[in-house]
Amino acid sequence: MKRVLQSISPFFFAVLLGLNGLGCPRGSQGACAEGDHKDAVDGCNSCECVDGGWQCTEMACPTPDVARDAGAEEPEQEKVDAGPSIHADAGTARPEKQDGGAGAIIEWDAGPLASFQTDAGHTPHVHFDAGQFASPNIDSGMHALTPMDAGTDEATVVDAGSSLPIATDGGTSSLPLCTPVNFNVGPPNYDCSPNITPWPPSIDDVAYGDDPLQKMDIYIPDTSDTLPLLIWIHGGGWKGGKKHPFPCFIWAITQGEYVVVSVNYRLTIGNIVEGTNEVSLGVPWPAQVADVKQAVRFLRANAANYQIQPDNIGVIGSSAGGHLSAIMGLAGDDDWLRGDALALPEQSDAVQAAVDMYGPTRPDLMDQQLEALGICVDPHCHDCNTSPEYTLLDCHGVGLESCNIPTTKMSPITYVDASDPPMIVAHGDADCSVPPQQSQLLANRLALHGVEHEFILVPGAGHQKNPVAQGIGLSKLQQFFDEHLRGCKRP
Repeated sequence: MKRVLQSISPFFFAVLLGLNGLGCPRGSQGACAEGDHKDAVDGCNSCECVDGGWQCTEMACPTPDVARDAGAEEPEQEKVDAGPSIHADAGTARPEKQDGGAGAIIEWDAGPLASFQTDAGHTPHVHFDAGQFASPNIDSGMHALTPMDAGTDEATVVDAGSSLPIATDGGTSSLPLCTPVNFNVGPPNYDCSPNITPWPPSIDDVAYGDDPLQKMDIYIPDTSDTLPLLIWIHGGGWKGGKKHPFPCFIWAITQGEYVVVSVNYRLTIGNIVEGTNEVSLGVPWPAQVADVKQAVRFLRANAANYQIQPDNIGVIGSSAGGHLSAIMGLAGDDDWLRGDALALPEQSDAVQAAVDMYGPTRPDLMDQQLEALGICVDPHCHDCNTSPEYTLLDCHGVGLESCNIPTTKMSPITYVDASDPPMIVAHGDADCSVPPQQSQLLANRLALHGVEHEFILVPGAGHQKNPVAQGIGLSKLQQFFDEHLRGCKRP
């Protein structure tokens, strides 16, 4: 960090200090009050305020036992490989800049100077830096004042660059190579540009419940092998969307070596189901995730019929589907979330891996976060009587405070604990529908509980599934599911 600071002009340095709220705010001159030495030399006993920053005048006192900033220099052996993605946690390795710490350019330092240039190396807006600049109730989680803000249970500082241990590669170099699937007619080769023609063969409209929307399409590769299962969950604000068609990148990451399911679920407004005269009535939360959970239980109970490995199930979705994917990953076998979809209770609805692409996590904060983002000309209003969240949470007054269902009940943050399966959380930094701070809050809570995950902020991407998936990297998605559902890596 000091090498970065020394390269900055005194005026720019003063500006940054002012923005970060440092500038010798604590302790008296000549004393090393707790926290004051953070800008001075480790092991400082006496400090002096010089040009708005603490300088050490006497060495000796030990460094307090507090967590280092994620951008601080660490012994080489303590660094954790966060995998190959440059979009990973702000403190992770980049080949040309070591760990994003002392030797890194400011944009990639996960510490207090980070977001003057970009958040976690990506977003050119000050409100994204690990929460250093934003107000406590909307920041990325640095100043956690409530159990829901950033997912902490006290005012613990959770740095946005502290997406902890555990990146998705998890030591994949030691994994065995994936055993090829024995295709009867050879592996499928689907052309994704512009559309798949014909669409892969499937078993359509398999009912997992009595409602006309409680159906799914199942795609089984031409093999006699049993395979892991990957479930696509569509978006649409919980009030629209459908299971078909779904994004072609799913074929690119599965390569015909997974059973793929695309699932419909009940929506918040009444629908005449496409292609039928059947009516599905609108229902509030938790019916949407309850349906996906029941679908998983149905697939487990019928695993032999569909060539599914019942202990190797992953989910992926975008927007509302990303939100449901996160809940599926974080709240397996939760009784309340099963709602009124109670079939096959003896089966588990837990999954083994989840990818959440720009799903909401705190609807009560989204309007403030969109304003803080500072790039949205006409941002979507979430605390309004016309918003998808208003309908989802069964509200009947003014705004989300009038809801019969608390926002905490639909927030993935509520359900995080240390036993959760691995996750990828990804968001475009130009999303003016669901602000990217929403995913940062979830990543902070995952980090706090030591859940294996990777938070990826995709530069320039909006509320669009294909750009975000491409920003994650299709090979990364493929390897993530291979690692956690197949226990192997591709050649």
